Amino acid sequence: MAKVRLILDTRKSAKSAANGLYPVALRLFHRKTRIIRLPYFSSPAGWDDKYMRMKKSAFKNNHIDCDRANEKIYDKLHMAHKLITELGDSINSVDADTLVGYIRKAWDKKVDTKIRDEVDNGLTLSQWGKVIIDRKLKSNKPGTASWYAGAIRSITKLNGGRDLRLNEITVTLLTNFQIEHKAKSSSKNGISSYLRAVRALYYSAIKEDQFYPKKNPFQHFKIPTSRRTKKKRPYQKWTL
Repeated sequence: MAKVRLILDTRKSAKSAANGLYPVALRLFHRKTRIIRLPYFSSPAGWDDKYMRMKKSAFKNNHIDCDRANEKIYDKLHMAHKLITELGDSINSVDADTLVGYIRKAWDKKVDTKIRDEVDNGLTLSQWGKVIIDRKLKSNKPGTASWYAGAIRSITKLNGGRDLRLNEITVTLLTNFQIEHKAKSSSKNGISSYLRAVRALYYSAIKEDQFYPKKNPFQHFKIPTSRRTKKKRPYQKWTL
């Protein structure tokens, strides 16, 4: 389980050049340690580490309403604790940096259920794609495996090289993918092939209860198709 506490960040790099004081911060430990600085500063003598609060009696804190400041920083600590508790076992699926992002969102008064949904739907396209690709390779279907792998590489490239969570696949993303490849003069068949592979992976994750979409983008996005003209077979005269 992740742990959080309030500290005074006394690292040399944290010291304010303007006033020589150090920032109050939230220290998060979730496999790795992360420091989230808060907009309050004090000296080591003005910080009560045991009770995690600013001392009203400290000379360096004369310019601060310590009661108000302590109320604010306790509120942030409480919100971080609450978020971690509500995430429960889901927290094991995220790393420290991602958790820092969720804590910041909670501080910005984002809806807690939305954060929970992001964690619970944290399965990425590459993660699930690897499962399906491994199955195809074991089933002696290297062509299908290569098809999936190519589609994953292509759509991940559009996303700046960052792996996509399945809940990040939206109509907007699919539209941008189509436009991007049209601009590169990609054929309709090529674009369609990539998008059909992504759709197949998306639906397989739903079918196997690995992902629970709130809105299915493929129900609102039409994958481009091109008309194929059948070549006429040359007439052959058969004789018995």
